[in-house]
Amino acid sequence: MRKSILVLVSSFLILKPNILSAQESEAVVETEAESAVEEQARITEFEACSTSVLQLVQNASGTLFAAADENSLAVYDAKDFNLIKHFYDGKLARISFYTEGESEFLAAITTSGQFIVRKLMQTYDGWAFEEGEPYYSADCSDVSGRKSLTAVSFSSNSDYVAAAFDDNSVQVHFRLRITAGSISRTITAHKAPVYALEFSKNGEYLATVSTDGESYIWNSYTGAKIAI
Repeated sequence: MRKSILVLVSSFLILKPNILSAQESEAVVETEAESAVEEQARITEFEACSTSVLQLVQNASGTLFAAADENSLAVYDAKDFNLIKHFYDGKLARISFYTEGESEFLAAITTSGQFIVRKLMQTYDGWAFEEGEPYYSADCSDVSGRKSLTAVSFSSNSDYVAAAFDDNSVQVHFRLRITAGSISRTITAHKAPVYALEFSKNGEYLATVSTDGESYIWNSYTGAKIAI
């Protein structure tokens, strides 16, 4: 007797500023023959956000996706495109899913430096966010109010958050999971404002680029410059 596996792949296309088209391809694969014997496609259009979609991300397993517009974030179940929850955190600089064990997390950082991590749980009838306060949150802006942010970013597992300011400095925050606090280090090598920040895939390194064309790579934890 042959065994078969149903593979579901979703792809998303922004048709209009706030309309998404989701195409699901179903392929029945005969595992013994190792060949696809049937393929079907369904296309679903729906209003993902109230205004233009600015960011669209999907988790690694393809079971969740999130769409962000100017002021809100909507999270959907990719299986049936049902809305899981809407958040109004402000304008987002970046959003990303990551997985730890059997749990899914959604990390987001606003252009004002508010960093938020929320935990999702899979229930018998779909997905739900953990009730109460966010799993983790931090304010990465300048508490004195004298400096303005020029760029923000975070690592793929949300352990590190970086914030660049108009005084040319970059602050790197390492999240302490047990105490829910953080360790912060400041980078002051740039002579012009930093406009781009990016962590390596494992979060070990941080790349910074300033408006004068200078770029550096740093050890995220120690703040030491990496020779290249």
